[in-house]
Amino acid sequence: ACSTVEQAESALDNRADKTRPVLFYTQPMNVHQYAKNDVPKVTRENWPARPGFVDRISYEVHYTDGCLGRFFNYLKARGLYDDSIIIVTADHGDATGEFGRTSHSLTIYPEIMRVPLIIHLPKNLRKKVVYDNDRISALTDITPSLYYLLGHRPIVPNPMFGRPLFAETLQELHSYKRDELFLASDVRAVFGLLSENGRWFYTTYD
Repeated sequence: ACSTVEQAESALDNRADKTRPVLFYTQPMNVHQYAKNDVPKVTRENWPARPGFVDRISYEVHYTDGCLGRFFNYLKARGLYDDSIIIVTADHGDATGEFGRTSHSLTIYPEIMRVPLIIHLPKNLRKKVVYDNDRISALTDITPSLYYLLGHRPIVPNPMFGRPLFAETLQELHSYKRDELFLASDVRAVFGLLSENGRWFYTTYD
């Protein structure tokens, strides 16, 4: 995460045309069950045990959070933060033993499906759109949301390709209706269906 962010900062500082918009995407593997990081190994000295947390994962989250925090401070120092759309999320969660389950590739459970989705909008965009925190969202909603925010409208409704998380009115937002969300595991034949905005969850295993 840190080296990728440093490369992005260098590219931003050295670009010839500073008026053109930039897309920066990164998917660091710092926080993962198979993560291999160039960070000091977690020890009692540098990361005291925190009851209820997996030491390795909480340490990796702390490290990555610091890298992203420094990048956001960089954007603020360059006057870019307030003009940026920033999305922080994860491609999946992980079962770390709290409920007797581990890994993320063989099962579909809430701790695997639920991931953070934090979106920062520029102030001028924030004033023009509404959103609904009570609606269930999925990672497939990110692309149509970006298209909508960048002015490519209307979004053609398609349950396979997600829906925008923002719209100019609540009426328009609710017109992008999704009653069900289909999920699939990436290793085994495991499928799930979330219905009624996440009230019911059905799953089947091979």
